[in-house]
Amino acid sequence: MNAAFVIYRYFPHGGVQREMEKMVRECLTRGHKVTIFAGEWQGPRIPLSNLEILKPRGLTRSERIADFELRAFRKFARRKFDAVIGFQPMRGLDVYFAGNDSFPIEQPKPTILHKLFSPHYRIEQKQEREVFSPRSKTKILHLTESQKYEFIRVYHTPEDHFHLLPPGISEDRRRPEDHRKIEAIRAKIRAEFHLEEDTLLLLQIACNFTDQGVDRTLQALAALPEELAAHCHLLIVGNDVSKGRFDRLARRLKLEKHTTFTSWRDDIGNLMFSGDLLLCPARARSAGSVLIEAIAAGLPAICTELCGYASFTAESGGAVLPEPFAQNDLNHMLEELALSPALLEEMKHATLSYAAGLNLHNRTRCAVDFIEENFPCAK
Repeated sequence: MNAAFVIYRYFPHGGVQREMEKMVRECLTRGHKVTIFAGEWQGPRIPLSNLEILKPRGLTRSERIADFELRAFRKFARRKFDAVIGFQPMRGLDVYFAGNDSFPIEQPKPTILHKLFSPHYRIEQKQEREVFSPRSKTKILHLTESQKYEFIRVYHTPEDHFHLLPPGISEDRRRPEDHRKIEAIRAKIRAEFHLEEDTLLLLQIACNFTDQGVDRTLQALAALPEELAAHCHLLIVGNDVSKGRFDRLARRLKLEKHTTFTSWRDDIGNLMFSGDLLLCPARARSAGSVLIEAIAAGLPAICTELCGYASFTAESGGAVLPEPFAQNDLNHMLEELALSPALLEEMKHATLSYAAGLNLHNRTRCAVDFIEENFPCAK
């Protein structure tokens, strides 16, 4: 197979970006040729693949997105690839990996004027329509059933255009069976952040601090009684450009001693093995792959009902906050768990038991199998 992979912006540690990288590597392992088209690329290139940077022009983000689509489409037309797999909605795709929710659903109640006159709104919805319109021939790889039905509701996409992928994680996120290894990792992480053994380590791992509710987590930590907060530490991992605003919020809430912001790390699995609770009080309907990774690591979680993988969190013994979100619900849940280490330990055992019955390593293989089965010339 001669395959094209298309992504507007690649950066290490992004959820969609990691999925693309794993699919590219799987294709290369099977002997296929891969060319990646990207508007922007950060980090090392994927060995054995061809990378072409189509640097988009334009003064605004929407203009650059539209220019990137045009440049990529011209490449598809000239090169005659066996299959074009996109991680950015646009015309010309054979397969689209739906790593994000429907653009109109993500918007905070856009007005008629916004829909009519916002170039950003018009361009992004137009590109989604190229993929999800009933007339489109694009096959869609989606992550959750709720995500599929949102796209159908907005675009009336035929159901047979969709193919559900199983949850998936990298091997390095699976909890080691050796208890001594876990204890060594935990001791190392706690020493790095100067934490006492009995400190409750709260984790939040986010690409988008607003969508994933970092401010909600900070508010919940600030609401704890002082004697409980003194034994908690919140570690926020991510490279969001708006980090400064959340840093200021933490200072305003007097949480400097109880909060650490750190950029993306290569040892997210080790952080999860060392943590006591993951928080993901998200506003957006993203799938929340971090919830699946937490389950594999044996880390209990609190998330909102909006998260696409919220059902897995509930089934694994975690806590799911109902919609509409109420800050007091999160505050009370965090306080209850901070007060009761036994309850948290019970949640941890339930998470580990649930993870033992899941196969979380087949998503990439299933995605590439689907491509080969639907494009016979790609085998």
